[in-house]
Amino acid sequence: MRLPRLEHSVPLLQALLLLALPPTPLHPQAATPAKCDSVRWHRDCSTPGVQLALVEVFRNKARNDIVVGYHITASHVPAGKAYAVWAKPTGSEPFAVMTGFMADSTGTLTCGDSTVAASEVRRAAKLWCRGAIESVTLSAGQYALGEAYRVALISIDDSVRVYAEAIPHPLEASADGCTLTGEMHSREIFAFSGTGFRPGEVVQAMSRSGKEAMASSQTADDAGRLAWMIILPGVKGKRGGDASYEVTGAGCRVTLRYGWGNKVLSP
Repeated sequence: MRLPRLEHSVPLLQALLLLALPPTPLHPQAATPAKCDSVRWHRDCSTPGVQLALVEVFRNKARNDIVVGYHITASHVPAGKAYAVWAKPTGSEPFAVMTGFMADSTGTLTCGDSTVAASEVRRAAKLWCRGAIESVTLSAGQYALGEAYRVALISIDDSVRVYAEAIPHPLEASADGCTLTGEMHSREIFAFSGTGFRPGEVVQAMSRSGKEAMASSQTADDAGRLAWMIILPGVKGKRGGDASYEVTGAGCRVTLRYGWGNKVLSP
């Protein structure tokens, strides 16, 4: 499991979707509404009214990696509850990063008194907070292009859940005013969306992986956007390889190249 490096100032997901996955490699499938549970994190599953965000504060070169640091911001958090910050690496179970946060009457998260905390709060994570949540810096290292860094703020009684995500290294390509964006849901599952197409036009898409290819079509919305399309680029007998997703509209053709399996692309 890859764990985020923890730094402090106090040192220390477009969506993960419930999919009925088809067995055929390269089969495109439109994204379906997310199922909200503790396994599949999705920002649309957040407790209504509560806000959580990741704000980039640094981007440093480290050997063969680029480490991106984030501050957490939270607002309108229900008072009278204790909270922990959780993280969910791609393909791994969620784990508690830090606990001990309490919301005041304004919905601002501050650090509670660990000497009087209930045992279930102390068990939520090994690391106790040392200040307001904005003083925490989370470092995302060894992330692939298009891979989401996902965090959650969850109350100890599990009655409040709010999710946030950021893409440390975007996976995208542009041509003739059109842009394709990709997200890596796992090393074998990718999602693609687009912008800049003509409103309401039907575009032609081509998914390629190795020697395999599959064509599909999609209709842009009134703003010229393409909804997320799920692609499984796996090839039988292969553990990874090069792939591409190309979309052709009336005024543009754009190709997004990516790697899957053991060949996912690094920044």
